[in-house]
Amino acid sequence: MQSRRLESCVICGTSLAGLRLQRRTCDNAVCRFAYQQHLRANRATCTECGRPLSVIEESHGTRSCRDVHCQVYARMNWGVTDAERCRLCRVRLPPGCTSGLCGDRDCQTVYAQRQQAELARHRLEQFVEQTRLGTLLRDERAAAEEIASHDEYFVRVVSLVPNPLQPLPDKRREEFRERIESLVDELAKWLDSNAEPADKSPSGPGGDARSGVNPERERLVGAVCAACRGFCCRHGGTHAYLQVDTLYGLLRRPDLCLEQLVGAYLACLPEQSFSDSCVFHSETGCALPRDMRSDTCNTHFCAGQQNLQAAIERGAPPRAFVAISDGKEIVAGRFLNAEADASPDTGENG
Repeated sequence: MQSRRLESCVICGTSLAGLRLQRRTCDNAVCRFAYQQHLRANRATCTECGRPLSVIEESHGTRSCRDVHCQVYARMNWGVTDAERCRLCRVRLPPGCTSGLCGDRDCQTVYAQRQQAELARHRLEQFVEQTRLGTLLRDERAAAEEIASHDEYFVRVVSLVPNPLQPLPDKRREEFRERIESLVDELAKWLDSNAEPADKSPSGPGGDARSGVNPERERLVGAVCAACRGFCCRHGGTHAYLQVDTLYGLLRRPDLCLEQLVGAYLACLPEQSFSDSCVFHSETGCALPRDMRSDTCNTHFCAGQQNLQAAIERGAPPRAFVAISDGKEIVAGRFLNAEADASPDTGENG
């Protein structure tokens, strides 16, 4: 027998009649927060209606609340196993449910938050472990190459691009053509109406969002990006993060007019690019000149790059050891020094 469906909020008692979503709390944020906190703390709930049990009820080990209907249902469902119950509220799942969760919105929310927290914890543990391995490789390489003050090299772990390099498919090329043509059409409408794009680039149309930065830091950041080879480009797809504002800024170039924009971008498409990545993600990096790239591409820094820049701003030397990871192990490393004209090149681990 299926568990009961509540007619009132389990926190404040407000009627739930007329609400289409399956829920045990009303629309009051306080009620939702209170119930979700109960679930987060793994506190006991009635196995029939999902109502939070009191501390006294929990101490007695009861499975249902004091509602007589829930007590009757609890006797009928006594033999139901844990696998047949929601992993959060312990209410019996509907037939055929394989997710382990009931349909209640608060159970769904708390479970999603737990999954996100678990993923973040896993990523942090992976980052700490790979940084430790990168530090060990830095010390080994420094000893072998007799590099002094190697502890001044900030360890930066980057990931190998997992996608293979292949000829740019005609389908992706055509999808990009459609994208850039639609942006040019939108820009033409704006120009006809004597309007400017609503969201201008950080430094104004055609401006350089990176102007005024520390040149040594800029060289080091660029070298680290080059060693990474575009892991953050994977989501560029066939849109390359381009917006109308990017094209608007390009019109300041004397060699480009509105009618030439589509051809200019198509001419930059590489013969080969990484599969399932940005269409301009080539073996040598981005195939677009910097002024033709989106503001996202010109201003985005991953967490590792942000940490590196913060260390330099705090007074650390503009040096880094780039540890290259395949997702499991550190497979190579490179010393980078923005103060020197050249630096030791990549070597395989071991």
